[in-house]
Amino acid sequence: MLEIKPLSICNFEEVVGLYRNMIEENIGQDERLKNIDIGDRSLRNMLQYSFDIEDDLFYVAYSHNAPIGFIDSTRVSKDGHEDEWYIKSVYLKVEFRGYNYFQQLVLKVEKEVRQKLIHVLFSNSLIDDDEANGIWESVGYILEGKRRIKVLW
Repeated sequence: MLEIKPLSICNFEEVVGLYRNMIEENIGQDERLKNIDIGDRSLRNMLQYSFDIEDDLFYVAYSHNAPIGFIDSTRVSKDGHEDEWYIKSVYLKVEFRGYNYFQQLVLKVEKEVRQKLIHVLFSNSLIDDDEANGIWESVGYILEGKRRIKVLW
């Protein structure tokens, strides 16, 4: 059973470990990750930013009370344009990467975004990964250039 909780001081240290795992797993595919300091202090400082932003949604997924992943997202505002919602990252431990867990995390954010009256969600597609693109497509996102986009109505 999957339980989804907001990022809090109670689960902060668990998220530091998950975030480190995500970076270590993807460092070979994304050159930008090589420049990120994955020490505890640096990751804590980076994640602390999520506490300080009003329009940030960060949820942690648990299975049998053990942290297995997270989703990190935020509002993007541009002058003269309708606000959009950016899903910065989704991470699940390897053994939990089935469609169902991913879908539950994404749907949690989509539900919150609908309540904020934002209609466009997107995620970057900087890595040419057919498997990742397929998972995003399975929950309704369409690849447009370097972005995966979903319109909510």
